[in-house]
Amino acid sequence: MLVDSDHFISRRRVGFVRDVSAGAAGSKCEETRLTEAATQIASIAIERQQDHIKLREREARISLAASRQISRFGFRTRNKTASG
Repeated sequence: MLVDSDHFISRRRVGFVRDVSAGAAGSKCEETRLTEAATQIASIAIERQQDHIKLREREARISLAASRQISRFGFRTRNKTASG
């Protein structure tokens, strides 16, 4: 009986170590998956911010070019009054 119970205890220990290792590996995989997802989301956010900055710079250049053309050619907008 002593041999059987030692064998059983050893098997339980091996099973416990296996389960703990699998849990650690499982949480490591989950951590890796979450890290990859967070990295991808951050990458998308950075790209969007850079695109937003480029768009604002382009709008500023267009606005500046338009105002230079207006002053160069003497275009003036008419001020409309209430009487028309």
